[in-house]
Amino acid sequence: MKKISLLLAFMLTMCSFAACGDKDDNDDEEKLSSVSDNEKDKDDDDNDEKKLSSNPDKDKDDDDEKSGEFERGTVEGNVYTNEFCGLTFETPDDWTIYSDEQIKETMGVGLEAGGSSLDADKLVESAVCDFAAVNQGTGESIAFTFENVSKFPENYTMDQYISAFKLSTKAAMPNADIDWHMDGEKAELCGIEFDTFGSDVKIEEYGLDITQEYCLAEVNGYMLSIAYTSGYTSKSMNDYTDCFKD
Repeated sequence: MKKISLLLAFMLTMCSFAACGDKDDNDDEEKLSSVSDNEKDKDDDDNDEKKLSSNPDKDKDDDDEKSGEFERGTVEGNVYTNEFCGLTFETPDDWTIYSDEQIKETMGVGLEAGGSSLDADKLVESAVCDFAAVNQGTGESIAFTFENVSKFPENYTMDQYISAFKLSTKAAMPNADIDWHMDGEKAELCGIEFDTFGSDVKIEEYGLDITQEYCLAEVNGYMLSIAYTSGYTSKSMNDYTDCFKD
């Protein structure tokens, strides 16, 4: 029971962002377009400012930035460094760093437990999980994932991305009861400003009840997401801010 709960908790940090990635460009565009329509009713003026640019040169510069080639990070001992986005994370001593194969295998187990019909191989193709680590004793986990912004619909906003993320997470985990919270908060890690939000995830069949926190930032044309799972503890991402080194 404990092992399945740990696998499922860890998998949630992996597949959620990939599920709203480029597994089907048309589906993504329809999702974000639908989200955009709903937000437009709330605040037409605000959305218009975000979607339209009066400076064609700036639009060209933005497109050029989005075409940058992503470079994966490296792990030396217990330290993960990604120079592409300027991020360094010192993994706590009692945590285990996962290989790419372990990440994919864990995702497959978690998807099955969550009642999803999604395929772990497809999710891995949709986004790069560059680093992941777990604490086997507490069930905590953290994962760093990158998605290419050039594959997103044009002129998307962060609010639209977050909304699409929530929709796709529910689609990926139909057996889960998910309660979202912490919307609108900000965090700074390694000099990068992130949009943050969280979720409480329950799956009665497995007695699973965990909290997750997500940090999102667009860096060099890629959406960087950091996902932390509390496991069986009452800890939060704040307990690990010292692990992020400038």
